[in-house]
Amino acid sequence: MAVYYIATIAAMLIWAASYVFTDICYGVMTPIQVAAVRSLITTEILALVLLVQKLRQIHGRKKYGSAVIAVIPSTTEKHTKGDMAWVYVSGLLGITLYTILENYGVRLTTTANSALVVASFPAMTVLFEFLIYKMRPTFLKSAGILLAIVGVGVLTGTSSSVGENPLLGNLCLIVAGVTWAFYSFTTRIVADKFPSTTLTFYQMLGSTVFYLPFVMAEGARWKPWAPSVLGSVLFLCIGCSFAALLLYNFGLRKLSAGISAIFLNLIPVFGIVCSAVIAKENITVYQLIGGAVVIVGVLLSCAPEKKTK
Repeated sequence: MAVYYIATIAAMLIWAASYVFTDICYGVMTPIQVAAVRSLITTEILALVLLVQKLRQIHGRKKYGSAVIAVIPSTTEKHTKGDMAWVYVSGLLGITLYTILENYGVRLTTTANSALVVASFPAMTVLFEFLIYKMRPTFLKSAGILLAIVGVGVLTGTSSSVGENPLLGNLCLIVAGVTWAFYSFTTRIVADKFPSTTLTFYQMLGSTVFYLPFVMAEGARWKPWAPSVLGSVLFLCIGCSFAALLLYNFGLRKLSAGISAIFLNLIPVFGIVCSAVIAKENITVYQLIGGAVVIVGVLLSCAPEKKTK
């Protein structure tokens, strides 16, 4: 089980580093344009990866030997039309709608509000787990979620940013949390039926198509990219949309949607670490305390349940 936790934590670390690169892209692109470009390029990268895997399966034994072929993931899977429908629904919810809502929510509200609303996502997911699957959260999980929200509050309590429209921004983020919860549920339905790379490819392919009407409706003019923008786009595609989503989907094979969502609270903690390492920003005492509280909350939420005899 440890490998699934590690994969999920690694995804959070990559996503935490995404904010600085997203801000660079906003200099020449709208939030919808950034999201659509990420989805399109990531789909092409995944298609290339799958093509290489397929070619290795066909010619691998002759060129590389059976020992190498044994460790190459299979691109052959058995699925139904119903499974594919769930895959595309998950792409619409967790990539297209979630990204658009989150991008506009973060832009409209304050940094502190954004972090606190995102910290409530695990609570939303656990609530939906209870309503849909009758999965009653344990005391430790409930306490951990609340503790993590308090920790995020401490982390962002000194923020002085002013939002353009906090009420609308908070509403966008709340709806984004609902779409992410259902993304986790729908992905879990098919996570065991596809290799992680194949699943992520189909999700990205669907999301790219779903972005088209949003891009056309917005009608924003495309601007040329500076080298810094190109580098940021590549990081967002290869790191965030490809590697991180692959890792998160892999974690969903064994972790519940609620547990996976709880790890989202690590993003602001990792974000502070990244800003200190990359941007040489100072870490305050409040940030250290808040980060420690978040980590304790996440650990409590992931504590194994005691089996009753």
